[in-house]
Amino acid sequence: KVEERTKELTAMQAHLIQSEKLASLGKLAAGIAHEINNPLGGILIYSHLILEDTDKNSPHYENLKKIVKETARCKDIVKRLLEFARPKEPEFTLVDINEIVEKSLSIVERQVLFQNIKIIRDYDSHLPRTVADGAQLQQVFTNIIINAAEAMDGQGTLTIKTSRDSQEKYILISFSDTGHGISEEDKKRIFEPFFTTKEVGKGTGLGLAISYSIIQKHKGTIEVISQPNEGATFIVKLPIRNKQDEEKT
Repeated sequence: KVEERTKELTAMQAHLIQSEKLASLGKLAAGIAHEINNPLGGILIYSHLILEDTDKNSPHYENLKKIVKETARCKDIVKRLLEFARPKEPEFTLVDINEIVEKSLSIVERQVLFQNIKIIRDYDSHLPRTVADGAQLQQVFTNIIINAAEAMDGQGTLTIKTSRDSQEKYILISFSDTGHGISEEDKKRIFEPFFTTKEVGKGTGLGLAISYSIIQKHKGTIEVISQPNEGATFIVKLPIRNKQDEEKT
């Protein structure tokens, strides 16, 4: 019992440290995002106008296209930064988690990246409905699924399982891949904003930080279990709540 309680306290402490860290980074991120959003908008508008007036045979045309493309990418990063800094409050309704997982899969599984990935569905058919924001959970699940596919370099097996904990208080959604795994050092930082193991230009490092924030607002947790070269499993844990429970919180 002492060992179990120690583990619980350690987990709670880590959760608090992560929450405080994200709150501080959120304030900093919001300030930076607002400062650079307006000049970026101006660059994007004027570069578009110049591009429209430039002959396609001009040696400057391709360079201008690159400016427009990269500025648009910066605007997208700023948008995601603001999403992280000031996340939208969840709109709670009674939802079916299995249905949300399926919607998330339907968005991505026809993409080229998933052509050589085997997807195994292991759903609890008697999973209770719970109060949550379906759109936000879909964003979280989609992000985890895409990360798993990229970790497998588009080739391997993705197993998605839904279940309940032994006390019937939580819904567990696990995403297990057969990819290259995550080191202990990277696991400590994986939910930090801007932390990414992807190549430069291929990820902002905000996806999991935003996902963590969303699940936190649902009073749930995200856990990652992984070893290098042995794949990774992300487990989303959500409390089972009905509308009456939500009114009390």
